[in-house]
Amino acid sequence: MSDYAIQLPAVNPGLTMRDLLEVVKGKLAELGLEMAGFSNAQELEVLDSVFGDHASINLNAAPTYLALTTSAVGETDTGASLVEAAYTGYARKSIAAADMSAASGGSKTNSALLTFADCTAGSSVVIGWAVCTTSGTGTGAVIVFGTCTSVTISPTQMPARVQPSGLTVTLD
Repeated sequence: MSDYAIQLPAVNPGLTMRDLLEVVKGKLAELGLEMAGFSNAQELEVLDSVFGDHASINLNAAPTYLALTTSAVGETDTGASLVEAAYTGYARKSIAAADMSAASGGSKTNSALLTFADCTAGSSVVIGWAVCTTSGTGTGAVIVFGTCTSVTISPTQMPARVQPSGLTVTLD
């Protein structure tokens, strides 16, 4: 059997995990092979690398940034197309690699309390979230996303917080 080398593009902040997987699938198809999925061990490494928490393959430089959204997020969304909270004081929350647990059992979760800045005026009804590559609202790439229980953020409530284990990303 011959040895095959698969040439992958250089990983850069604009290349999403989905883009990378599509390239791998395409290269395997050229060889007459089909990708069925990642092994459990590789899934854990990918999850760690998404949050900049893996020494040999960091797909994103830490920190990443958690955005609160007022509409559902989809696979084609970017940081520019997200409809984010718009209350006064809102900013994406930085997530350091140390804020996240090591990937285990096919998932990765926050181990630290993630607290957003206070809402000083206005309000927003948050129904979803996205982890992005940049801090600026309306910029960067969406890495992962999800929904949450609808909550209104206003000046009369505590700042938006994500309790430890409240943010869970699964790859399986």
